[in-house]
Amino acid sequence: MQLLKQDQEPEIEVITPPYQWATSTIAKVYNLDHLLSHNITTITGTVQCKKCKEKYEMEYNFEEKFHEVERFIGENFHNMHGRATESWSKPLLPTCNTCGPGNSMKPVITKKRKINWLFLVLGQMIGCVTVAHLKFFCKHTNNLRSVAKDRLILSDLFGFI
Repeated sequence: MQLLKQDQEPEIEVITPPYQWATSTIAKVYNLDHLLSHNITTITGTVQCKKCKEKYEMEYNFEEKFHEVERFIGENFHNMHGRATESWSKPLLPTCNTCGPGNSMKPVITKKRKINWLFLVLGQMIGCVTVAHLKFFCKHTNNLRSVAKDRLILSDLFGFI
């Protein structure tokens, strides 16, 4: 454990951004205004079928999906009581185009440093990450870490929106 002097800031590791919407700081993405001003209109991510293992690139219209998530939070915030909804904790996944079963296309997550957080939030698939992934995210975004996954999910979402 590294102890910091009172006026010393924690060291921030600079990385090569894994996506054009990601910053050079681990687990941070640019805000809405920055992304739109840089003509980032599509957010993509890789998903893989849990049954046949086929991989696909999915894409979202950034502005449309952002407003969909924003609207969902606005409509449901008063019922959330500080926790993520069931639909975020246990998301309904897309259908596989190859073998056909619904709820089968899970986002591909290989390394914690390269998690496509914005894709997960916009696709409302943030529940696909583990508690370890969420704790990693919280560590690098200076969010308070708690034990309950549904609470971590909710706090993480507000970092983006």
